[in-house]
Amino acid sequence: RLDPGSSRYLEPRQSELCGWARCRPLRIQLEKFEKFVQQPATTSDNDDDDTPPTPSSTTAKMTKINTQLHSSRRKSRKEHFQAPSSVRRVIMSAPLSKELREKHNVRAIPIRKDDEVVIKRGTNKGREGKVTSVYRLKYVIHVERVSREKTNGQSVPIGIAPSKVEITKLNLDKDRESIIERISKGREANKEKTQKRAQA
Repeated sequence: RLDPGSSRYLEPRQSELCGWARCRPLRIQLEKFEKFVQQPATTSDNDDDDTPPTPSSTTAKMTKINTQLHSSRRKSRKEHFQAPSSVRRVIMSAPLSKELREKHNVRAIPIRKDDEVVIKRGTNKGREGKVTSVYRLKYVIHVERVSREKTNGQSVPIGIAPSKVEITKLNLDKDRESIIERISKGREANKEKTQKRAQA
Protein backbone atom coordinates (compact mmCIF):
# COMPACT_ATOMS: atom_id res chain seq x y z
CA ARG A 1 0.00 0.00 0.00
CA LEU A 2 1.52 3.33 -1.10
CA ASP A 3 1.58 6.41 1.15
CA PRO A 4 -0.51 9.11 -0.63
CA GLY A 5 2.03 11.85 0.28
CA SER A 6 5.19 9.95 -0.74
CA SER A 7 6.47 6.99 -2.78
CA ARG A 8 7.18 4.75 0.26
CA TYR A 9 5.18 1.62 1.10
CA LEU A 10 3.12 1.42 4.28
CA GLU A 11 2.33 -1.65 6.43
CA PRO A 12 -0.87 -3.27 5.07
CA ARG A 13 -4.10 -2.89 7.05
CA GLN A 14 -5.45 -5.90 9.00
CA SER A 15 -8.45 -6.08 6.64
CA GLU A 16 -6.13 -6.23 3.61
CA LEU A 17 -4.25 -9.26 4.92
CA CYS A 18 -5.29 -12.75 3.92
CA GLY A 19 -6.14 -15.32 6.63
CA TRP A 20 -2.65 -16.86 6.48
CA ALA A 21 -0.90 -13.50 6.96
CA ARG A 22 -3.11 -12.62 9.96
CA CYS A 23 -1.76 -15.65 11.85
CA ARG A 24 1.60 -13.92 12.22
CA PRO A 25 2.83 -15.81 15.34
CA LEU A 26 1.98 -19.18 13.77
CA ARG A 27 3.67 -18.17 10.50
CA ILE A 28 6.87 -17.17 12.32
CA GLN A 29 6.92 -20.46 14.24
CA LEU A 30 6.53 -22.45 11.03
CA GLU A 31 9.31 -20.49 9.32
CA LYS A 32 11.64 -21.22 12.27
CA PHE A 33 10.74 -24.90 12.15
CA GLU A 34 11.41 -25.08 8.37
CA LYS A 35 14.83 -23.46 8.89
CA PHE A 36 15.62 -25.98 11.65
CA VAL A 37 14.65 -28.93 9.45
CA GLN A 38 16.56 -27.64 6.41
CA GLN A 39 19.86 -27.00 8.26
CA PRO A 40 22.55 -29.62 7.44
CA ALA A 41 23.43 -32.39 9.89
CA THR A 42 26.47 -31.58 12.02
CA THR A 43 28.99 -34.42 12.40
CA SER A 44 30.93 -34.44 15.66
CA ASP A 45 34.69 -35.12 15.77
CA ASN A 46 34.22 -37.67 18.54
CA ASP A 47 32.93 -40.93 16.99
CA ASP A 48 32.21 -42.46 20.42
CA ASP A 49 29.55 -39.83 21.16
CA ASP A 50 26.25 -41.59 21.98
CA THR A 51 24.03 -38.52 21.60
CA PRO A 52 20.82 -39.25 19.65
CA PRO A 53 20.60 -37.84 16.12
CA THR A 54 18.66 -34.64 15.50
CA PRO A 55 15.42 -34.80 13.44
CA SER A 56 17.19 -33.14 10.48
CA SER A 57 19.98 -35.75 10.42
CA THR A 58 17.69 -38.80 10.23
CA THR A 59 17.26 -39.86 6.62
CA ALA A 60 15.30 -43.12 7.09
CA LYS A 61 11.60 -42.86 6.28
CA MET A 62 8.80 -44.82 7.93
CA THR A 63 7.29 -47.51 5.72
CA LYS A 64 3.75 -48.85 5.88
CA ILE A 65 3.42 -52.27 7.50
CA ASN A 66 0.23 -53.19 5.62
CA THR A 67 -0.09 -51.48 2.23
CA GLN A 68 -3.62 -52.88 1.78
CA LEU A 69 -4.97 -50.60 4.56
CA HIS A 70 -5.36 -46.82 4.38
CA SER A 71 -3.68 -44.58 6.93
CA SER A 72 -6.27 -41.90 6.20
CA ARG A 73 -9.22 -41.90 8.62
CA ARG A 74 -11.47 -40.51 5.90
CA LYS A 75 -10.63 -43.29 3.41
CA SER A 76 -10.88 -46.00 6.10
CA ARG A 77 -14.37 -44.81 7.08
CA LYS A 78 -15.44 -44.63 3.44
CA GLU A 79 -14.22 -48.19 2.85
CA HIS A 80 -16.03 -49.40 5.99
CA PHE A 81 -19.41 -47.85 5.15
CA GLN A 82 -19.28 -48.69 1.43
CA ALA A 83 -18.14 -52.29 1.96
CA PRO A 84 -19.99 -54.99 -0.01
CA SER A 85 -22.06 -57.66 1.75
CA SER A 86 -19.27 -60.27 1.49
CA VAL A 87 -16.85 -58.00 3.37
CA ARG A 88 -19.52 -56.99 5.93
CA ARG A 89 -20.07 -60.69 6.69
CA VAL A 90 -16.45 -61.02 7.89
CA ILE A 91 -16.54 -57.71 9.79
CA MET A 92 -19.67 -58.94 11.60
CA SER A 93 -17.84 -61.76 13.37
CA ALA A 94 -18.56 -62.66 16.99
CA PRO A 95 -16.34 -64.45 19.54
CA LEU A 96 -17.20 -67.98 20.63
CA SER A 97 -17.74 -69.05 24.24
CA LYS A 98 -14.88 -70.75 26.11
CA GLU A 99 -16.41 -74.24 25.62
CA LEU A 100 -16.92 -73.78 21.85
CA ARG A 101 -13.42 -72.29 21.51
CA GLU A 102 -11.83 -75.36 23.08
CA LYS A 103 -14.04 -77.72 21.06
CA HIS A 104 -13.53 -76.20 17.59
CA ASN A 105 -10.15 -74.40 18.06
CA VAL A 106 -11.70 -71.23 16.62
CA ARG A 107 -11.79 -67.87 18.41
CA ALA A 108 -14.39 -65.97 16.35
CA ILE A 109 -16.68 -66.66 13.39
CA PRO A 110 -19.07 -64.60 11.21
CA ILE A 111 -22.43 -64.57 12.99
CA ARG A 112 -25.46 -66.24 11.41
CA LYS A 113 -29.22 -66.38 11.95
CA ASP A 114 -30.34 -68.99 14.55
CA ASP A 115 -27.04 -68.85 16.49
CA GLU A 116 -27.63 -68.63 20.25
CA VAL A 117 -25.81 -65.72 21.89
CA VAL A 118 -25.35 -63.96 25.22
CA ILE A 119 -24.91 -60.16 25.28
CA LYS A 120 -21.66 -59.19 27.04
CA ARG A 121 -21.73 -55.36 26.83
CA GLY A 122 -24.23 -52.52 27.02
CA THR A 123 -27.58 -51.96 28.75
CA ASN A 124 -28.81 -55.45 27.77
CA LYS A 125 -25.74 -57.19 29.23
CA GLY A 126 -26.42 -60.76 30.39
CA ARG A 127 -29.48 -61.36 28.21
CA GLU A 128 -29.53 -64.53 26.12
CA GLY A 129 -31.42 -65.48 22.99
CA LYS A 130 -31.41 -66.69 19.43
CA VAL A 131 -30.30 -64.40 16.58
CA THR A 132 -33.45 -63.53 14.61
CA SER A 133 -31.76 -61.50 11.86
CA VAL A 134 -28.34 -60.24 10.73
CA TYR A 135 -28.77 -56.66 9.50
CA ARG A 136 -25.61 -56.14 7.43
CA LEU A 137 -26.67 -52.73 6.14
CA LYS A 138 -26.44 -51.28 9.68
CA TYR A 139 -23.75 -53.68 11.01
CA VAL A 140 -26.12 -54.95 13.75
CA ILE A 141 -27.93 -58.16 14.73
CA HIS A 142 -31.36 -58.66 16.29
CA VAL A 143 -31.77 -61.06 19.21
CA GLU A 144 -35.14 -62.50 20.24
CA ARG A 145 -36.86 -60.81 23.21
CA VAL A 146 -34.39 -57.89 23.05
CA SER A 147 -36.73 -55.12 21.91
CA ARG A 148 -38.32 -51.84 22.94
CA GLU A 149 -41.83 -50.44 22.70
CA LYS A 150 -42.67 -47.45 20.53
CA THR A 151 -45.12 -44.75 21.61
CA ASN A 152 -47.86 -46.36 19.50
CA GLY A 153 -47.36 -49.67 21.34
CA GLN A 154 -45.49 -51.40 18.52
CA SER A 155 -42.50 -53.56 19.56
CA VAL A 156 -39.26 -53.08 17.58
CA PRO A 157 -35.98 -55.05 17.94
CA ILE A 158 -32.87 -53.32 19.32
CA GLY A 159 -29.78 -53.48 17.08
CA ILE A 160 -26.73 -54.99 18.79
CA ALA A 161 -23.16 -54.98 17.46
CA PRO A 162 -21.90 -58.57 16.86
CA SER A 163 -18.64 -57.79 18.70
CA LYS A 164 -20.64 -57.20 21.91
CA VAL A 165 -22.10 -60.72 22.01
CA GLU A 166 -20.68 -64.20 22.60
CA ILE A 167 -21.89 -67.25 20.66
CA THR A 168 -22.96 -70.04 23.02
CA LYS A 169 -24.47 -72.40 20.42
CA LEU A 170 -23.65 -72.56 16.70
CA ASN A 171 -26.18 -73.18 13.95
CA LEU A 172 -24.08 -75.82 12.16
CA ASP A 173 -24.48 -77.19 8.65
CA LYS A 174 -22.13 -78.78 6.10
CA ASP A 175 -20.75 -75.46 4.80
CA ARG A 176 -20.18 -73.96 8.23
CA GLU A 177 -18.40 -77.07 9.47
CA SER A 178 -15.97 -76.83 6.52
CA ILE A 179 -15.36 -73.12 7.36
CA ILE A 180 -14.61 -73.99 11.00
CA GLU A 181 -12.26 -76.78 9.89
CA ARG A 182 -10.40 -74.41 7.55
CA ILE A 183 -9.99 -71.74 10.27
CA SER A 184 -8.78 -74.37 12.75
CA LYS A 185 -6.15 -75.67 10.29
CA GLY A 186 -4.93 -72.11 9.68
CA ARG A 187 -4.55 -71.51 13.42
CA GLU A 188 -2.56 -74.74 13.81
CA ALA A 189 -0.28 -73.80 10.88
CA ASN A 190 0.37 -70.34 12.41
CA LYS A 191 1.16 -71.92 15.78
CA GLU A 192 3.74 -74.24 14.17
CA LYS A 193 5.27 -71.31 12.28
CA THR A 194 5.69 -69.23 15.44
CA GLN A 195 7.23 -72.18 17.29
CA LYS A 196 9.79 -72.64 14.48
CA ARG A 197 10.67 -68.94 14.62
CA ALA A 198 11.12 -69.10 18.39
CA GLN A 199 13.45 -72.11 18.07
CA ALA A 200 15.54 -70.51 15.29
